[in-house]
Amino acid sequence: MLSKIWGVLYFVLKDSLRAKSFFISWDNNVINYHFPKNKQLETIKIEEIQSLEISESKIEINMKNHEIKNINLDLVFLPKRKYIIEYFEWLESELHR
Repeated sequence: MLSKIWGVLYFVLKDSLRAKSFFISWDNNVINYHFPKNKQLETIKIEEIQSLEISESKIEINMKNHEIKNINLDLVFLPKRKYIIEYFEWLESELHR
């Protein structure tokens, strides 16, 4: 009986931790990210980005279809935040080429 309770507790805690995690990655074609409280991974095709607005706490992504996506950097520790900002600054310069 106790092992069943621990098994259920494990899956509840695992789900809870997944809901609180922040994740971002990119390659030459897409940017993937997941925020706490989101149920699924978000994917942005780089070719669909119109422009970017970058600040220390947020990245606003303006899509060609006029949709706006925001990445809140307050959720990211400073060393990684700097790395993410540098990538988006580079991407912004590439968009204007």
